[in-house]
Amino acid sequence: MKFEFNKKNNTIALYACIVVTFGIVLVFGLLYFGSIAKFFNRLTTVLSPVIYGIIIAYLINPVYKFIYRSFFRIGDRKKKEKLRRILALAFTYIFIFAVIFLFFLIIVPQLIASYSSLVDLIRSYINDASSWVNELMNSGEFSSNLLGKLFSNFSMKEITETVQKIISNSYSAVTTLTPYIVSFVSSFVTVAMNWVVGLIISVYLLFSKETLCAQVSKTVNAVLKPEKANSLIEFARYVDNTFGKFLVGKIFDSLIIGILTFVVMTLFRMPYSALIAVIVGVTNIIPFFGPFIGAIPSVFIVLIADPIMAIWVLVLIIVIQQLDGNIIGPKIIGNTIGLGSLWIVVSIIVFGNLYGVVGMIIAVPLFSILYKLLKDWVEKRLKQKGMPTETVAYIPSSNGWHLDAEQPKNEHKK
Repeated sequence: MKFEFNKKNNTIALYACIVVTFGIVLVFGLLYFGSIAKFFNRLTTVLSPVIYGIIIAYLINPVYKFIYRSFFRIGDRKKKEKLRRILALAFTYIFIFAVIFLFFLIIVPQLIASYSSLVDLIRSYINDASSWVNELMNSGEFSSNLLGKLFSNFSMKEITETVQKIISNSYSAVTTLTPYIVSFVSSFVTVAMNWVVGLIISVYLLFSKETLCAQVSKTVNAVLKPEKANSLIEFARYVDNTFGKFLVGKIFDSLIIGILTFVVMTLFRMPYSALIAVIVGVTNIIPFFGPFIGAIPSVFIVLIADPIMAIWVLVLIIVIQQLDGNIIGPKIIGNTIGLGSLWIVVSIIVFGNLYGVVGMIIAVPLFSILYKLLKDWVEKRLKQKGMPTETVAYIPSSNGWHLDAEQPKNEHKK
């Protein structure tokens, strides 16, 4: 029997090769999962400076574009383009470093003062409690009850020996923990150096981002057909738009919320205004759950100093979060996500359990992208079958989960 190569047989052979290859890769991955995980962890460690550089460049890029387009209209000639980029890049990093410097100059001292005041307050509570216990133990009423008799069974010699054992164990603990402390300091220095190198890499990435994007586009068009290449490039732009607008917008929105909280608390003379403003601003970056996460420690901190004021702080945080959710947030971020509240909560829970705080921050835009991929695939399949793509057409009626037979299929729009 002679085997003929035609389009149908070639397609079958291609799918068979894909299935076999996927099966081999899956078995190999399961058998050597530990080694593969170690390899990728090592690769991530080696590429950490590059990853940090990409993150820094991506977050700074909106500032760079704003300065490049607004303040440096030197000319359109190519010989001035390089100078324009250099100046825009220089002013971008000067602006970023100025913001960081002002933060450390203005906010950090107030944070330290708030923290010191809180520690002193807690220490005074502990001293008051200790004095109360000592007075109770020295009183005649305490020595006559059961608890006093229990304490009277301990001799001074036993107490001294116990204290000496605690000191000895503390010394052993310090000796044991010394290698871990050295390892922590070494890891901290390594991470700091990676961020410094990443900062340098971000400069080169921003300066040559158009060239890099053009090279990627050139490679994609060389590998794929024009239609597939254009689809992939458009999808990459969608991903960039979704992540960029959400992450940068969320950071800017959280900065506004933190400043607003600090100003209002300072005007009403509420305690620990700088500390609470930083907590509220940082936790606000986390979608949906962020306001609740920031409100709990903030109210607890003020509760230690002034229980009545803690209620007003809670009211203030609720008012500011409502203002953010209904006015500030939509103005800055807009409707770039396109997800319902249920899917936002589900995405944050899933990615938060998988990747912690970072997962909670990137959960919404990442899930939005996955949702769009699934939505486009479903609608494409429905169009191929001549069925409506609107969700409302599939709402169950009294007749069950069936489409309206009288509704013409070709009249439905996307």
